[in-house]
Amino acid sequence: IGPYVVVGDGAVLGDRVTLDAHVVVGADVVLGDDVRIFPHATLYSGAILGKRVTIHAGARIASDGFGYVFGAG
Repeated sequence: IGPYVVVGDGAVLGDRVTLDAHVVVGADVVLGDDVRIFPHATLYSGAILGKRVTIHAGARIASDGFGYVFGAG
């Protein structure tokens, strides 16, 4: 676990997980074995990653994405 990493309440980290600097792991996130997360990535609350997953620097997982906004008419 690198410097300035934040791990939220209820998060579960598998074996051999590597969290580089400034990674944020939200509440109730589950990380499988051998996961590698590069610097400045954020995993929002409730995200679930399986085994041997790599998340690259700056990625945002489980955030609100682009969607449709319906207007009147």
